[in-house]
Amino acid sequence: MVTLVVSPAPRTGGIDTSPGVMIRRRCLSVASRSASHALSPALSAALANVDDDPLVLNEMLVPLRQFSQISRYIESRTYSIHRLMQAVLQAGMTEAERRLWANYTIQAVSCAFPPAEFHFWNLCEGLLPHVQACAELVEQWELGSGETAQMFHRAGDYLHRRVRWDEAE
Repeated sequence: MVTLVVSPAPRTGGIDTSPGVMIRRRCLSVASRSASHALSPALSAALANVDDDPLVLNEMLVPLRQFSQISRYIESRTYSIHRLMQAVLQAGMTEAERRLWANYTIQAVSCAFPPAEFHFWNLCEGLLPHVQACAELVEQWELGSGETAQMFHRAGDYLHRRVRWDEAE
């Protein structure tokens, strides 16, 4: 499952530096850089504007939501891409493109996974399936970096703090 987290936070007199917003900005930065290498300049420009205007992402995804290719969950502020849509997209990619997007996926999940502090536990729990999917991608494509190791360390730390030792392994 692919989930895009969209969590605008209220601003209090200037730039919002809350942890959730900072994580979102980091991920959008990775997504924007990734898009500029592999996708059209229009998408890259649109992603760059998402942080300034949160409605931009919503507007970009309207056609996909209309045809049920993406579902929106207002309460959790997430979007989910339909599995059939994922399969179609993957089938249309070359091996090199699948490897590239596997790397982008790992980077995005890595930058989104917060430290295992108590106030992040809901976010950590929601990202665990994505970390597990990244573990499969790392093994399949023999990918890895310090950033990836840090993501696995943070996920393991979260599971350890939640006394879920079997899963932490």
